[in-house]
Amino acid sequence: MELHAQQVGINTTQPQSTLDITGQPTVTNTPDGIIPPRLTRAQLIAKTAYGLNQQGTVVYVTDLSGTLNTATKDVVHTGLYVFNGTKWNPLQKKMMGFSATKNNSYSVTAFVDHQLQFTAEEFDPYNWFNTTNNRFQPNIAGYYYINANASVYSISSALRILMIRKNGVRFKQGSSSYTSPVAISVSVLVYLNGTTDYLDLAIYSTTDYTATATPAETYFQAYYIGD
Repeated sequence: MELHAQQVGINTTQPQSTLDITGQPTVTNTPDGIIPPRLTRAQLIAKTAYGLNQQGTVVYVTDLSGTLNTATKDVVHTGLYVFNGTKWNPLQKKMMGFSATKNNSYSVTAFVDHQLQFTAEEFDPYNWFNTTNNRFQPNIAGYYYINANASVYSISSALRILMIRKNGVRFKQGSSSYTSPVAISVSVLVYLNGTTDYLDLAIYSTTDYTATATPAETYFQAYYIGD
């Protein structure tokens, strides 16, 4: 290590910044790079010394142990995090959401909200969608963008509603009254508290009918926007 005035150089005698690290790209058996402090999430949660003077601090979280607190509420995957003076923010974004599809027939009884049962997940990295009760229930509080679509096949003229339900109660909905095969879509931005709040999809019809769903037409998706 070489010191020049107020600049530090590693593997260089002419540092060009406060800290200048020169790698050894031609030495194949030497790993180049910088390793920040590595901590488990529980260890990071337990630390109380971070404040405004530690803005810009970077650590690498190695696992997802521990119960989240205010400062670590966005530490939801392993990787690099930077402290902004109040909380830790991820340096690399990862997909935080899910997509489920339906690929079978279903029957709807008139004048009854029928919960849609999904048969497959395309992705769900944080296991926020429960394939048993068909609920989306994330463990991070914040705003979520929801997108849903359902195929409706019937030869009879009737009102059909596709609804997003929050905690079992109708929240937002789309509708159709065509007699030919159609698909109904509904999208919404919604706040979920990260604990008890959940969403599911249901269909309402003024006549009985049976429809055949395909993944291209009947799906339920969500994406975390932020807090």
